[in-house]
Amino acid sequence: MIDLVFPDGNEKELLAMAGLLGINGLIFCYEPGSRQEIDRKKGELDRLDAAIPIYISAGKKGDIGAMDVRANPRNADFEGAGIAFGFENFHAKDSLHYSRGGIDQIVARKLREAKCSYGIMFSRILQAEPQLIARVRANVKICEKYKADIIMVSGASTTDEMRSPGDLKAVLEVLGANTGTVKKAFTGLRPAKGI
Repeated sequence: MIDLVFPDGNEKELLAMAGLLGINGLIFCYEPGSRQEIDRKKGELDRLDAAIPIYISAGKKGDIGAMDVRANPRNADFEGAGIAFGFENFHAKDSLHYSRGGIDQIVARKLREAKCSYGIMFSRILQAEPQLIARVRANVKICEKYKADIIMVSGASTTDEMRSPGDLKAVLEVLGANTGTVKKAFTGLRPAKGI
């Protein structure tokens, strides 16, 4: 499994914990910047001499494109992004009869057509209210129905938030994903070739 994390100057600690948890690769996700900044960060990470592969993401640039959906998901452009997350935070209130997870049939089809995966971050679930968990469950069901890919990552910014692949699989099963989706969720996060 390759995990996606948001470092805050603690790259060495995150790498050490990833090795202990049995994670095969780590994607460091940074704020979007210029290509020179990405190359500079990549050089710094290469000097860490890690035992596992390191990849970098900065918005839609880098080894894998990651985007946080902050505006209306129906208007989002998922082209070039490998993973999109944050749909659960779009609606301020849920409907009386259902959870507004941010993904509907239109967004699910756009994700599938763009070959972009819906990303579930464990760190957000760890600090969440029950409302957010219900929204994630609703998104999982819609993504399964419309065959949009789902990826579960830790999304950690500290070593305390990182979890082993087995723990993340168990959480995804509790969120209502079927067995096929759970297996695919841990093989779908792959960096782009040639970068």
